[in-house]
Amino acid sequence: MGKILIVDDDEVTAKLYVNKLESEGFEVTYVTDGNEALNVIKNKFDLIVLDVMIPKIDGLTLLQKIKTGVNKPTPVLVHTNLLSENVKKQAISLGASDVLFKVDFTPFTFIDTIKKYLT
Repeated sequence: MGKILIVDDDEVTAKLYVNKLESEGFEVTYVTDGNEALNVIKNKFDLIVLDVMIPKIDGLTLLQKIKTGVNKPTPVLVHTNLLSENVKKQAISLGASDVLFKVDFTPFTFIDTIKKYLT
C-alpha cells in the first residue's frame, strides 16, 4: 500500500501504530531519533510521520532537512504531544503537510488519516 517512516521516541505508542499499519498492508520503517532518521531517509518513502520531541536532532530541524533534500515532495505529518499553536505554525511553514496532536488519535483514527495522505 505504501512505504511509511515513523520517527518517534515514544516506543509504546509508535509500536501500536507500526503494528496497525503493517496489519493494513503498509511497509513501515520505525526509528527513535533524528540521527537514525537521517540514515534511513535516503530511502524513498511515500509518507513520513515525525514527532517534534525526539533525541539527537529535534523533529522541526529534521523536518527542515527533509524538505530541503531528496524527500522534499514526500508528505510529512508532524505527530506531537506539544499542543502549541506556535509549533503548529512553525511545522507548517517548514513544509509539514499537517500537524496532528497525539491526544486526538487512536490507532484506528490514525490509520484513517494516514490513508488520506496516501490516496
